[in-house]
Parts: sequence; C-alpha cells; structure tokens
Amino acid sequence: MSSIPCSIIGAGCMASTMAHSLSNSGHFSIKKIYDPNKEKAIFFAKEFQCEVSTSLDSAVTGTKCCYIASPPAHHKNAFIIALQKGNHVLCEKPLALTSVQADEILAASQTAASKGIVTGINFPMAFVSAITTCKNLLHQKYLAHLHKIELKLHFPVWPRPCTGASQNSWLNNRHEGGVIREIVPHFIYGLLYILDKQLTIERVNTIISYPENKPKHSEQKVHGLLELTDKTQVHLDILTNFSQDKESITLEFFGTQGYLTIENFQFLKGRKNQEPLTLLDDSGVKNPEAFMESKHIVEAFKKAIDGEPNNLPSITEGHKVQKVIDAIHLSEGKWIQLC
Repeated sequence: MSSIPCSIIGAGCMASTMAHSLSNSGHFSIKKIYDPNKEKAIFFAKEFQCEVSTSLDSAVTGTKCCYIASPPAHHKNAFIIALQKGNHVLCEKPLALTSVQADEILAASQTAASKGIVTGINFPMAFVSAITTCKNLLHQKYLAHLHKIELKLHFPVWPRPCTGASQNSWLNNRHEGGVIREIVPHFIYGLLYILDKQLTIERVNTIISYPENKPKHSEQKVHGLLELTDKTQVHLDILTNFSQDKESITLEFFGTQGYLTIENFQFLKGRKNQEPLTLLDDSGVKNPEAFMESKHIVEAFKKAIDGEPNNLPSITEGHKVQKVIDAIHLSEGKWIQLC
C-alpha cells in the first residue's frame, strides 16, 4: 500500500520531530515543506528529501494530508487552506492565537468532517501511561473525595533549551509565545482527559506578571485558580527565568484519603493517607523521552483516516482548551465564566 503524501507547514523543532515520526511510520511520506524563512525550509528539505514550496497554497496542493507546526498566529489560515485543498490536517497546539480564530477552525473542521476529511490536534498527553493510570485511579476513588488540584510549572530558563529556542524566538514573544500557550495546553487537555467528561473547567481567575522593561517578552509569573463544575479548584503556579537548577513540572491531586502527582510529564507517584509516597507508574522512568514521541499521534491519525477506532485528540477538544487559555490571558484578577 502506497504512503500518503504529506506537507509540513513550519520548519521548526516540532516539525522535524513529527516529520520523522510520519516518515518512520511507513504510512506517510513528506513531499513538501513551507516556511517563510527560506533558509530553514531549505535545511528541512535537505534532511527529508522534499520540495520547498514558495507559498502556503502551493504547499498543500497535490498532497493528501498536512501537519501544521507554524507559530499559533498562522494556524487558522494554514488549517483552512489545507482543508480547502482536500487535505487531512493535524495541527500543533495551541489550536490558534485566539478563541475567535479557534471558532473558525472548529467550524471548518466540522464542515470537512461531513466530507470525510480528518482533523486532529497534537496533544501527546492522550498517550502518556501515567495520565491513563491517574485517570483510572481517580475513577476507582483512590483519593476518596478530590479536595484540590495544583499545577506547578517552574522553568529556570524560558524558552526551554530543548525547544530550539535560538531558532524559535517567538516562544518568548508575548504575542504568541510563553508558557501559557506552549505548556499549559498540554495540562488543560490532560486534566480534562483525566476527568473524562465528568467535570470540566467552569471559570478562571488569574493574574499575570511580565518582566519589567521588556514589553515584548512573554509572562514571567502566573498565579490563580481554575474552578471545575463541582467547585473543586485547580491552583495554577507558573514561574520562569529565576535562580534554580532544575525545572519543576507537576500536576497534583489532593484527596481526603490520598494524594497523586504526575511529575515532568513522565511518571505517577501516590500515597494513601499517611503512607510513604510510592511510584505507581514507572513507564516514564523507563522511557523518559516517551512524552516527546509523536508516533502514537501518527498512528491515531492514520487510523482516523482509515475510519478505524482511534483516540486522536479532536479539534473540539483543542477548542475547549483554547477557551481556557484565552481566559487565563484575559482574567486580570477577575473571574471569567466559561460555561
């Protein structure tokens, strides 16, 4: 069976990671790359032996699927044009720059679905073992009653060195970068996945602090609350560019009879009552790079295209996450109602 010809929009770090997974799957072949930065596009094309397109329109003409890895401000146009050309589309998170753009993307994806065109968003949390184990334990009442949730994202250096920051300066741009857009969506999706439609985020109250005398830089500190439909509160704590030797990335669940924590995207620890903290899912310890792998998304994308059962994160889910991200940005210490 022949592979599906694919175009890539954006030639950054994530594009390269996904392109390798697409190629290595045997299901897809990289045919075209488009990036306004011609030098980056040429470098990408040499690595993947593909054509450099001179426009977005030409990049998605003659292909059957498209992966969008451009900065968020460009997602909407790329998404809609790719669909108009009949491509199945996999989009990076966040879905868009704003909820208004996300509304347009959602509408376009719904129209495309009626024509048999598949769309999805790259949320790897759907394939992280620790997330699934946490979800199952919560449903089994491991905590008894859920008391509160805490999300802590501390990055001594932002943008993170592993993101190819020198080539992706927009990651520290207030307009479309920052932790809120780049990291928080993973955990909002992960949280909604864990809660499994039993609860959702109802309202948001946050305060954002920016670096002094750097009007274009992304957020340095964020704290606030995300409130679920049952009034359980998620405490948000973000800190960047400070004196510490290690990153701290944790999603913690506090219950009346137990505690669970997902650390660094990778593994799950927990305890009942006052028992010692133990490792409950060590798949991340055995394979610490598992979170960054794109092969699971690629397999789900292919199954969706073939009409087979799959767990590809949907544009509808990406749209819900976008609403939360926008509310975090807009709150300024006041409650914003989402539903």
